[in-house]
Amino acid sequence: MKHMSVRRKIQALIATAVVAMLLIAGAGLYFLNQMSNASRAMYQKNLIPIQEVAQIRIDTRALDSFLVEMMLTKDDTRVTELQAEIDTRQAQIRSSVTKVEKTGQFDAREKKQLEELKDNVLAYDNSMTIVQDAATRNETEEAYTAYTQGLEQVRDNVADSAKSLMASMTKQAKTLDAQNQAEKQTAFYLMLGIFLLAVLLFAGLAMYITRLITRPIRQLQGWMDQSGNGDLTVRGTYDSKDELGQLTTSFNEMIASQQQVVLELTGTADRVAVASDELSVNAESTTKATEMVAVTMEEMASGASQQLHQVSDASRTIEELTTSVRYVAGNAQQMTERTADAMEKVALGGQVVGTLGTQMGRIQEDVSRLSHVIDGLGNRSQEIGQITDSIKGVAAQTNLLALNAAIEAARAGEQGRGFAVVAAEVKTLAEQSAVSAKQIESLIRVIQQETEASVASMEKVSTEMTSGIAVADQAGASFSEIETAITDVTGHVEEVSGAVQEMAAASEQIASVMRTIQAVTEGTAAGTQNISASTEEQMASMEEISSASQSLATMADDLKQVTGRFTV
Repeated sequence: MKHMSVRRKIQALIATAVVAMLLIAGAGLYFLNQMSNASRAMYQKNLIPIQEVAQIRIDTRALDSFLVEMMLTKDDTRVTELQAEIDTRQAQIRSSVTKVEKTGQFDAREKKQLEELKDNVLAYDNSMTIVQDAATRNETEEAYTAYTQGLEQVRDNVADSAKSLMASMTKQAKTLDAQNQAEKQTAFYLMLGIFLLAVLLFAGLAMYITRLITRPIRQLQGWMDQSGNGDLTVRGTYDSKDELGQLTTSFNEMIASQQQVVLELTGTADRVAVASDELSVNAESTTKATEMVAVTMEEMASGASQQLHQVSDASRTIEELTTSVRYVAGNAQQMTERTADAMEKVALGGQVVGTLGTQMGRIQEDVSRLSHVIDGLGNRSQEIGQITDSIKGVAAQTNLLALNAAIEAARAGEQGRGFAVVAAEVKTLAEQSAVSAKQIESLIRVIQQETEASVASMEKVSTEMTSGIAVADQAGASFSEIETAITDVTGHVEEVSGAVQEMAAASEQIASVMRTIQAVTEGTAAGTQNISASTEEQMASMEEISSASQSLATMADDLKQVTGRFTV
């Protein structure tokens, strides 16, 4: 991952968070659906059949009371009312049997018990008809005999078969509840494990990626501080294929280029100092030669006999002067070329510093985008919190359903006691689901706190990048100062070169005059005056050359002081 780009690292972090959220949400929805299905199955396949079987027992007891009253009453109107009540109760019993068959989920034993209940209900209806017909004919003794000898036994059979079926269905409900409890434990530990694993994985990956980004930036800032203080021997050691590795490579290339420029500037300053010293020496030699020419001209005025000898000496002196002037002109030309090369190196160093500032600005933008991405991750955590609230709401609804089931079981009395136990277990399961949702909510707050810490770290990195850009700007300003100093040196070198050329022209003029003196002895006086004038001009030129040489030496010292600020 070290050699991945910054964008790829951020994408990996986001992908990890998304996968973790999908796993948590998927597991929560799956087990929530399992809980809902289990509650619905318990209600439809256990509670409803038990209620209907209990209603059958209640209806048979009511029919007994109606038959006894019908046998005892002499009021025909009341007999008619009782007959209607009996018909209604019998219809309810048949309807209850039908509902039990449709809604219940029975094994072989329970199916046998259900068939036995149906047979007993049918026998009970037949016995009811016999007793009812006798009571309608006011044959009380015959009706009572049929009631005691036939109907009571059949009624007890109905009650026993209903009780057996209720006991079997209650046992089935307990088995289903035990399965629900086991699934609840599995769901709890699985969701908790997924969540803790996701939190640890995300936190570890976030810290690792943050270190991969911030550590090389801090190192690069330290190297830039050293180079900003003049140490050009520093080199970046971070080796990676990402943007930070490329930036480190660019930094090393920039420092190497700056080091080369400073070395060349130092060498150029030394050569300029040496050339200025040589120029001063040559200027002194030329001055002395000019003075000698002046003395010679004075001697030429004293006598023509010595004129040719003095002219020969003067010619040799002029030749030496011309050679010295040409040498000085050559050195001045070399100095001009070297200062031009130094200008190009300084310009290249300024461009490299500008490129470094641009790249650091881009990295600062990437860090800003990373901060926005982590903010988005915090928003996703809040969405997970909303999902947790939904789970808590469903748990509350399940708790309410369990309460309703307990109320219905209480109404059923003794027959609903088994279902009351099941309802209490469902309520406990709902409360545990609410507790798990609260634990998830607490862990989400931990993720949000770590996200805020990551944002603070990104802001600190952005501040450090701003400091690095300021250091790069200072380096650019230093190169601008060097460029200005070299420009001044170039101007003075050109002035020296012009003065040397003027001196060369004056030397040529003196040589021409000396040849004229040798050829025409008659014009000795006029030639002597011309040579004296040329000698005065040459003296003035030599004074200018001496002054320019001193200025050049001063500039060379200034250039050494500027380059001395750097350690190469």
